[in-house]
Amino acid sequence: MRRVLLSAVACGALAACSGGGSALNTGPAATTKIIITTAGQSAPRVLAGSSIALSAVSTSGSNNGTVENNHYIWSATLVNGASYPAGGAGANKPCASVTAATGGGAFAPYAPDYSIYVTIDPSNESNIIFSPPLLISVPAGTVLGPLSPTNAYCAVITATQGAMSGSVVVAIADPQNPLE
Repeated sequence: MRRVLLSAVACGALAACSGGGSALNTGPAATTKIIITTAGQSAPRVLAGSSIALSAVSTSGSNNGTVENNHYIWSATLVNGASYPAGGAGANKPCASVTAATGGGAFAPYAPDYSIYVTIDPSNESNIIFSPPLLISVPAGTVLGPLSPTNAYCAVITATQGAMSGSVVVAIADPQNPLE
């Protein structure tokens, strides 16, 4: 009985101290890095037309102690020249180049802003849902170049807090070829 009582007292004392933070938790100014992760996947990838949940966490110091914060400014853009993890051996594949031509001209890299496809959780701004469209839209009079049939195209998702930011490359796979 005495052991149960001591355990209850210790739990109560710990509960009273919880939420007080730690020596590393000194506010957003202490942030040294922002890490973006996704649950259930080692590498962030999504089928075009579907969604992926991403979360950001602010860290401080060499041991990545977490900094209490849930306010981030999120952005997303298509990217050319990046790579994404593919396969279990840790190999990377290059992202497919997204190109477009205007008025019959030569194809050039096309990297539109995809921030409109980011839905921020209103109760915790460190969580988002990224939902890339099924098709890449281009302005009127512009022609989209051919995409690689073997590689996914990619978007860079960025979370910013003050002067610090963290990014992750998300592979966007064609639903007709989901293993790319």
